Amino acid sequence: MKLILNISIIFAILVSSVWSCTIAVFAPDATEYGRPMLWKNRDVPNYRQQYIYVENGHSFIAITYQGMTEQVYGGANDIGFGVVNTDTYNNGPNLPDGLTDGQVMYLALSQCESVWDFTQLLDSLLADSTAGLRSTHCYGIMDRYGNVGMVESNCEGYVYFSANSSADKYLVRANFAISGDDSDRRGYDRYIRARALMDTLAPVSVEDIWSISADLVTDELDPNPLPFEGTFDGLPYGYISTTNTINRFMTTSYQIILGQNFDDGSAYPIVWCGFNQPYFTIPVPMWVHSGTVHESITGSGNYFCTESRFIWEQVYDRDYINWFDTYSASMINEFLNTARISVWDMFDKYVEQWEKETDESVEVLRDIQDGFAVIVAAEYEQLHGLLVRENNLQQPTELRLDAYPKPFNSHVKLTIRLPATVSGQLEIYDINGRDIFEETVNFGDSEIYWEPESHLPSGTYLAIFRTPEKKVSKKLILLR
Repeated sequence: MKLILNISIIFAILVSSVWSCTIAVFAPDATEYGRPMLWKNRDVPNYRQQYIYVENGHSFIAITYQGMTEQVYGGANDIGFGVVNTDTYNNGPNLPDGLTDGQVMYLALSQCESVWDFTQLLDSLLADSTAGLRSTHCYGIMDRYGNVGMVESNCEGYVYFSANSSADKYLVRANFAISGDDSDRRGYDRYIRARALMDTLAPVSVEDIWSISADLVTDELDPNPLPFEGTFDGLPYGYISTTNTINRFMTTSYQIILGQNFDDGSAYPIVWCGFNQPYFTIPVPMWVHSGTVHESITGSGNYFCTESRFIWEQVYDRDYINWFDTYSASMINEFLNTARISVWDMFDKYVEQWEKETDESVEVLRDIQDGFAVIVAAEYEQLHGLLVRENNLQQPTELRLDAYPKPFNSHVKLTIRLPATVSGQLEIYDINGRDIFEETVNFGDSEIYWEPESHLPSGTYLAIFRTPEKKVSKKLILLR
């Protein structure tokens, strides 16, 4: 009975919480650097993500899923245009056809120089009966001319809000459009909390925005200072729920993008990336003009995504995935904090240097970028060893494949356990033996969410995980 109850709760939380990002945009007057900035906490079920460097029109750095190269979900290009986004649920219906948000942002980063180029791109897509827009979103955008704003877009049109013209010089969005239906404002608690924090921090720095992205306070509970020494809402002692916090159980990545001014050289823009949840991670900066992404941040099974997920598993309860263990989290955060402060200090020194001259060679930018990645990776390695020793974690010795809920009608979570030195391939087949899903798995303990495409019918499907030596399988039942 407990297992059935746990599965039902997990499924209900996932269905109500997927794609619930939080974003903000900052005009140059609102930042310490006198340059525009963007921020996004990305709340999606699939944590297997990567950053890619793309040369197609304008070159750019952006986040996407592992194995994906033609849709992106936030980034900046070599001429200073940047974009992030969040889904909105009160701004009209979605359509079965048209471009996805990932396709729109890919086009924007490869084509746009200014925020007005972006609105013209939307105009052209909306006017094209063979293309069009598939879904409703809010896009945060900036350019090197200092223009910063939010575009609330649906499948028929859009409304532009200027951060430059706003009283606070910044704008925040969760999962509702200000121009949409007032009766459905999802994520309103995150929206209000983020605004309250920004009002106390202006002008903001990268470190300030990271602190906002890592926030764990709600109207019902302020658990600080962690660990939370008490009980709340029936949870075990020291646990809190992160269903409605900015740093949420579904936050699988975050990014902070520092834009450029018109006269800046190659030192800007800068894309700060973090996989998993801000509270127990250290972000790593990347330079668009370096012409590359560090190997630890890109590709299937990339190091930072893998390690960040390992840390997540030490903080969250496996049966109730929104239960946040503040004792484990605060220990991890404290361990990482010294290195995190060093990262902020190093970055501040570079910014001070670039106040005099913003041109750097590609080689220098790559050296700087590699240096940050190596420092953070070394800290993660030490933390991993500590957690294994302290918690007596046992690496799996046998292959195992589980799937919940059973049956399912929207998403299914496939849990794969395998020895850390083993990699393999997850495949899902329909009843006719057609291969309809594939995913490479490169580490010892993984969770993959599969969302069947809308055309797939109800029925029995077979999930198979293969390694060079062995395979395991699990039957899946889809109910539409």
